[in-house]
Amino acid sequence: MLLISSPTILVSLAYWSDGENGGALMAATESGDDLSAGLINECQSATEILTTLYEGSYNSGHVFRVGPGTSVTGDVTGIVADAPGESGSGIKATGSGTKAGIEAYGGYQSGNGVFARGGEGASSATVSFEVSTGGKGVEGEGGDGQSEGGAGVVGTGGAGLKINTDARGGAGVVATGGGSEHGTGGPGVVATGGNNAPGVVASATGDAAGVSAFGGGNEAGIEAHGGDTGGPGVVATGGNNAPGVVASATGEAAGVSAFGGGNEAGIEAHGGNAGGPGVHGVGDKGRGGQFSSKITAQINLNPVLLSFGQTPSDLLGTAEAGDLLVTGLEEVVGHSRSVIASLWFCKKGGKGAEAQWVQIA
Repeated sequence: MLLISSPTILVSLAYWSDGENGGALMAATESGDDLSAGLINECQSATEILTTLYEGSYNSGHVFRVGPGTSVTGDVTGIVADAPGESGSGIKATGSGTKAGIEAYGGYQSGNGVFARGGEGASSATVSFEVSTGGKGVEGEGGDGQSEGGAGVVGTGGAGLKINTDARGGAGVVATGGGSEHGTGGPGVVATGGNNAPGVVASATGDAAGVSAFGGGNEAGIEAHGGDTGGPGVVATGGNNAPGVVASATGEAAGVSAFGGGNEAGIEAHGGNAGGPGVHGVGDKGRGGQFSSKITAQINLNPVLLSFGQTPSDLLGTAEAGDLLVTGLEEVVGHSRSVIASLWFCKKGGKGAEAQWVQIA
């Protein structure tokens, strides 16, 4: 049952096939009149279509349906909605309960469920076309919640149904930055966290990576900049005894290339609380480590300060054969303090006096 309510004046115009005006035909002149299909119906106020579903009546699950008939061929759009004025919405939909405001299904030949294109940045009295910004294709704003707000956009990829090892699921979100004829193209994704929250949080299932990124041309797969107040560019924590960062290079490039700012180190590494080394270098066919410098020493071993008469055997840690150790004895001359260093090599590992040390310098 359809009910057309509100004081509405509908006027339809018919045109003959030769393009001449066939004259105005009255379709609906007052509230309650039927709409005339196939004609242009104009109204001076809002037209509402309401349904009342009685018990036992036919319920197809929808209130209003628009679509082509069985004899229609070609590309036909179900609904075209143009908003009047300067800032009206083409379609505004409110879902009931837990249902979506708009639910869309793509065509059976891999059609998109929703395709949205942002409007051009048209010129106005205050903004010229050359400096204006185009509209967004999709903008999502999560709803407020008592305990947790809703996500602005949620995407779930479809399953790969092909029965072989090549089948894979679809991406939850695919984003491609826009090109530019004269300048730099836009990024695929721009994310800004709210109230000290991260811009992006990615969690993978199974053995997949949380984030997988491939740089274009000579650019990095991931480029990260620390916050203005001194935050690190990247913070990584490995799960279940796994390393925080694993980097593999192709060709002759380094796995990790880092440049420190000012007087700081390019890479700063701290060993684990249980005694792990800060840096572990392994060369399958080459050296485990290689250091070079142009105007200073290649390596600096910060001396372990000992008291007068002490040796490396007085240290609490366990030594291993091959250890290289620099100890220091503080010297005070007048108001000047300096450290006198000694270089030691461990021939036999052990704890305390069990270890055998040889002083080199």
